[in-house]
Amino acid sequence: NEIVKLTQIIEELHLQHKLLYSMTIKFEQALGHLREKVNVESSRDKLYHL
Repeated sequence: NEIVKLTQIIEELHLQHKLLYSMTIKFEQALGHLREKVNVESSRDKLYHL
């Protein structure tokens, strides 16, 4: 019975880990897009100042 409980806990943790991992990837992708956008806008600003 203990083993069944432990197995369920491990499966739950594994699912949470997978979810967290995919959220982390999405977050990093969003961060990358944001950085690109900031870079584009800051280089536009530099062009305006010329």
